[in-house]
Amino acid sequence: MVRLVDVNRNGHADLVAAAPGEDGGDGAVWVLRGRPSGLVTDAAAVFGGRTLGAPYKKASFGFGLR
Repeated sequence: MVRLVDVNRNGHADLVAAAPGEDGGDGAVWVLRGRPSGLVTDAAAVFGGRTLGAPYKKASFGFGLR
């Protein structure tokens, strides 16, 4: 699942990609930040439930991005 969303509310669309089945069903979300020049990779981030300190085993993290 891929969406353009202004995650950090700076007026520029960020690319958010979710893979709920990643890592055996734990799930993961990638974010590429948007700037006036377009999407950039220098502020890219990937995270999942474990990164946030949440229960993550088979959690399908990112499923709610739909």
